[in-house]
Amino acid sequence: MKYVVSLALAFLFLTNIKAQVPIFEDRSSVPVQYTWDFADIYPSWDAWSADFKKLSTNVDELATFQGKLSESDKALEAYSTKQDETIKILIKVYAYVMLQRSINGRDQEINSKMQEISGLFAKFGMATSWVSPEMVAIPKDTMDAWTQKNAYLKQDRISLMDIYRLQEHVLTAEKEEALAYYSKVLNASSETYKALANADLEYPEVTLSDSSKITASPVGVKNVMVNNPNQADRLLASSELTKTYAVNKNTYASIYAGILEARWANANVHKYKSCLDDVLSGDNIPTDVYHSLIKTAKDHVSPLQKYLQLRKAALGLEKYYGSDGMLELVENETKYTYEDAKLQILAALQPMGKTYLDKVSVALNNRWIDVYETPGKEPGAYNLGIYGVHPYLLLNYGGLLDDSFTLIHELGHCMQSEFSNSTQPYATSQYSGFVAEVASTFNEHLLMDYLIKNAKTPNEKISLLVQQIENIYGTFYVQAMFADWEFQMHSLVEQGIPMNEQVMSSKWDELSTAYYGITMEKTEFGKYTWARVMHFYEYDYYVYKYATSFAASAKLSQDVLTPDKKERQLATERYIRFLSAGSSDYPISLLKNAGVDLTTSAPFEAVANQMESLVNQLEIELKKAGKIN
Repeated sequence: MKYVVSLALAFLFLTNIKAQVPIFEDRSSVPVQYTWDFADIYPSWDAWSADFKKLSTNVDELATFQGKLSESDKALEAYSTKQDETIKILIKVYAYVMLQRSINGRDQEINSKMQEISGLFAKFGMATSWVSPEMVAIPKDTMDAWTQKNAYLKQDRISLMDIYRLQEHVLTAEKEEALAYYSKVLNASSETYKALANADLEYPEVTLSDSSKITASPVGVKNVMVNNPNQADRLLASSELTKTYAVNKNTYASIYAGILEARWANANVHKYKSCLDDVLSGDNIPTDVYHSLIKTAKDHVSPLQKYLQLRKAALGLEKYYGSDGMLELVENETKYTYEDAKLQILAALQPMGKTYLDKVSVALNNRWIDVYETPGKEPGAYNLGIYGVHPYLLLNYGGLLDDSFTLIHELGHCMQSEFSNSTQPYATSQYSGFVAEVASTFNEHLLMDYLIKNAKTPNEKISLLVQQIENIYGTFYVQAMFADWEFQMHSLVEQGIPMNEQVMSSKWDELSTAYYGITMEKTEFGKYTWARVMHFYEYDYYVYKYATSFAASAKLSQDVLTPDKKERQLATERYIRFLSAGSSDYPISLLKNAGVDLTTSAPFEAVANQMESLVNQLEIELKKAGKIN
């Protein structure tokens, strides 16, 4: 307890300092403790090369098991053992290169090695395309008996028995092999999008009202939207960014239509009623969960629309645009050094107890995190868990409050990877994407609760209320709207309706009005925003998971923050078990065991009710501050 209290006191002192965040011109000048240690994966490139060569041999060996899986439980165990060994090495080989590319994307040798690894992944896919059809041929009763008596197979019983739940969707070995060969063709549209939206996209230069010039890139535009008090400048910068996509709207529409057709073809050939059924079936998630999310969000948009009206009034604007959404309602220029942020986060995570805090401390202090922005480094943040090693976390820390939230968000992913990998055998260590954002947003809830309780000034309290409202706005409402649009696009293709830019844009425009109301003005290029959402092109039905995870984590964090010590202890233990569970059960069941049931609308309604409460609190604080009447 003394340790935790000292952390809190240190943080309270540090937040009064105008922190200076270092800027590094090259990686060599970054203190080593703020960089990744790749030696935890491989001590040298020679060691990496040895595993790369071993992989090729292993993949060839996997093919020799074809036709033998049904012979006995020992035969299936032998194959499963070799497959697990191969995948574990494949992940290490991939991670060693991918992580180094993330910190220096300009290294051509690293990029060449990534191409080699891509080829190895393709070889693995083709070498194992026969497995699912052969597994299905094993009688269900036989598999049931094997997974009861064989210790190795028993640890993966859910996955192995799941084959029979999905049996009708498995093709013959010949058809699955043919699809494996076509995988690159089916993914071509996604690759085309990446080329058009990233490598080939040129952002225009924009002249602002003070004659200064900016590049209308996402980073440049965000800077204007956050810091520029001139509404016309904010609108111009935002419009020019969206315009770069709008000029190619027909191309983006054609690309997305191709992706939709490919997804529907894949679902069709595997005998699914819809693309949504196809995607959700793997995790055994009822489609009602998806539809319940959208309906609940749509039925509870009034607090969101009230928030937009409050922003418009507080900023003193006659008209309110989406480009006004990042401007601070009050001045709050506090910055935090990275060391400040670490103390802040450890204090916020105090309710999680010693076991959790100890693991977080190890991650923060043992080079699991690459902290600062440097030339050639990938922007943004992510966590990559490596079984048998530890997670690696990428940051581009800038000293803002938002950076503290990014750090604690990624530490949530990091902790789920660490707890799962250290508890589960490899076969059940990989948690589902459906629960991936629960652990990350759970941590954000704890940080927000801590900050609000320790706010020192009215302006700080307003800023934190806005931050929390924006979290719900962006993670729940916006993602629900995205999910709504995505479902409608897939449904149109499944009905055989031709897809084009007008269909996509008009539906986007319609949904924008339904969710945001009439307060937010429409702009010339706003209806083309769908072209900018990378998830639509690169992932199938992913965005809804942000909203469902946010709702789940809101409930779980409330349980952990309860003032009742006994209930808090029980809730924390349930949550640690959830983090440690990997894929040992279906995602919905794991969440139920942790304390939240997403098969009902209650968790979604709770988020909407929280939004209403926060917006009402913000209204009171803005009136106190004289920002609104």
